[in-house]
Amino acid sequence: MTNSLEILGAVETVLGLGSRIYKFFSDVKDAPEEVRQMCAQLQLLQKLFPEIARSTSELVHAMPLSLEIIFACLKGCETEFNTLWLAVEPLRTEPGIIWSDVLNKIAVSVKWVVKTEEFEKFTRNLETAKQTLALAMLLAGM
Repeated sequence: MTNSLEILGAVETVLGLGSRIYKFFSDVKDAPEEVRQMCAQLQLLQKLFPEIARSTSELVHAMPLSLEIIFACLKGCETEFNTLWLAVEPLRTEPGIIWSDVLNKIAVSVKWVVKTEEFEKFTRNLETAKQTLALAMLLAGM
């Protein structure tokens, strides 16, 4: 005969598992929109990097040492950005339902959810590179 603590433990385990399954499928459902938003933000950054690099290159002659450091930090940001872009961009899907693409969209959504920690790591690395760039610019008086 099982005691009430074993039953409560089993119920808690089942409810916890059910909660995790529900969260996973909710995350899968939301993944296409999250990927589109991330890609839109990354595309804006992609357009800004060449402009920043061009402006920085022009200023290097005026303040060589500080701007060389800033330029190196900018290159670091660009590298981290490209790593993130290469990981996220293949997961982008078009909005709406095209029945022939449903299984592909579900697979892509599952990849997004499964790789969330990896994307968060890439985002943290990009944030660190950005902070380094901001510090270099602050120290250069920009």
